Amino acid sequence: MTEFYSRVLALDIRARRLGFVVLEGPDRILDFGVRFFASSPDSSGLAALAARKVAGLVLYFRPDLVLLRGNSRRSLRNRPARHRALKAIRTELQSLHVPVKFIRESHVQHHFKKLGRLDRYQMAESLAARYTQLAWRLPPKRKSWQSEQAIFCVFDAVALAAVHFHSEVSRDATPNTSLS
Repeated sequence: MTEFYSRVLALDIRARRLGFVVLEGPDRILDFGVRFFASSPDSSGLAALAARKVAGLVLYFRPDLVLLRGNSRRSLRNRPARHRALKAIRTELQSLHVPVKFIRESHVQHHFKKLGRLDRYQMAESLAARYTQLAWRLPPKRKSWQSEQAIFCVFDAVALAAVHFHSEVSRDATPNTSLS
């Protein structure tokens, strides 16, 4: 059986910022926030900055597992700068001996569609209802001409953690049919 109450650091990496949430088990948020990267003329500098920010979070919170969103070929969020940042972060996490789990965006979407949450704002509303620490940070629904608020990447990180813990519960609840 998986150690259920492990400390998990979930990250949502963007080109110039990252959202993070630290959970102790599926119901207890220890901390969350957004870290910004300074502008850099080259994206390799951004990758190094992102890796340093993640290393600081890992050293402070000592997670048992780091969750990252896997790449989707069709996603607009997959920019070369993000790819370089993910590579630098993965290298940094390997040097710190912290396991990493990638969760596909399609798994997150499928999980919330099963719950009747069809768009990202509905997903964020359901997460704010479940985790009351986040409720006051839920921004109002944006209009099509407005840009997304930075705090929204925290909700994307929490969504990764929710899918992770849901899959752990499902796997642990599945009866073991092996004969050993």
